[in-house]
Amino acid sequence: MTCLLSCEDHEFKNPDPPCAIFIVRATGIFLSVPGIIAAGVPENGSGVSYRKMGDVDFFSLLDRSSEFTREIFIGTNSRLLERLAPQNRIAASINAFVIRSGETTVLVDTGMGFGVLDHLKAAGIRPEQINAVLLTHSHQDHVQGLLAGQENRATFPNATLWIAPAEMEFWKSANATWFEKCRQAYRNWKMIPNDKTAPIVLPQITAIAAPGHTPGHTVFLVSTKDERLLLAGDLLHGVPLQFLDPEVNARFDVDQKMAAKTRRQILSRVAANGWTFAGAHVPFPGGGKVTSEGSGFRFTAWEE
Repeated sequence: MTCLLSCEDHEFKNPDPPCAIFIVRATGIFLSVPGIIAAGVPENGSGVSYRKMGDVDFFSLLDRSSEFTREIFIGTNSRLLERLAPQNRIAASINAFVIRSGETTVLVDTGMGFGVLDHLKAAGIRPEQINAVLLTHSHQDHVQGLLAGQENRATFPNATLWIAPAEMEFWKSANATWFEKCRQAYRNWKMIPNDKTAPIVLPQITAIAAPGHTPGHTVFLVSTKDERLLLAGDLLHGVPLQFLDPEVNARFDVDQKMAAKTRRQILSRVAANGWTFAGAHVPFPGGGKVTSEGSGFRFTAWEE
């Protein structure tokens, strides 16, 4: 069974089918993207993954599993795609992440509202305990979960929303209706600073501008005495495709040239520094290690 999901105005038709074709807002209009297939949400807490990082608790939360088909990727040769996706399927997911230190709990992105709340509960975290939501960018699969119910109430009522200034302007122009609903639901908004050394909410979190996917796309670096973890948002979508060939883009990267440049620069930095990498669409739990390999990179996923 297949159904069409429209992100506009937070309205879904039959939102939990075995599979679905999304409509994704990419550049201010909705584009039908038949290459995204949603596979569902696991039960019994299997959508929660926990890691201890020094003085920080880190959780991966699965919003829902999905798959990409080859047609959403551009800038690569068909032979590579056929080798990586012989059945025309590349595994993916929609992930959100939680960083907790002491009494402060930070959520990075919200998913679309399918499984994040259930998996927060499974992790022992209530929505009202979220102190801040850091938004990598404003595409609907990252901000849909900000609101709940027909009345569009704040899902995380005590949270301050953090977003890059350029991304807020993009959001206003690309999806003014949803932005306004979020603006009305959340009183406290803060702009992500340009200063790369300025901590955000917690001393362990800093922001790195990563434009291309959207104008204000931002990634977040979590630094502890034991490990550094980059929360990379939509820096890439296809694993291992875009690690092996960072010049490959997804069709919904707003600035294709900039997206490829940013992807290579940041992956090079991750590999050179030995950082851990986690992405919003890397198959759950969404993280692993990146090493340089030839003209690209190798990704080794976390073992569960």
